[in-house]
Amino acid sequence: SISKLNKMLINSDSKSLSLLHCNIRSLPKNLNILEDILCSLNFVPDVLGITETKLNEQSIANVDIRQYNFFSY
Repeated sequence: SISKLNKMLINSDSKSLSLLHCNIRSLPKNLNILEDILCSLNFVPDVLGITETKLNEQSIANVDIRQYNFFSY
């Protein structure tokens, strides 16, 4: 849950690299949910890894997640 994740990271070292991985199972359909989760966190992960995006060349152009540069491989 979001509250458990926030509690776990309260004592995190500010010099640490933080990474959040999401197996999103279709980013176009779940982008709003991902953005809601990111807004609910008390921190901003340095790296956001997203798998199973189901993106194609057209849908990649529609991905814009604030505070992140998007790379697709």
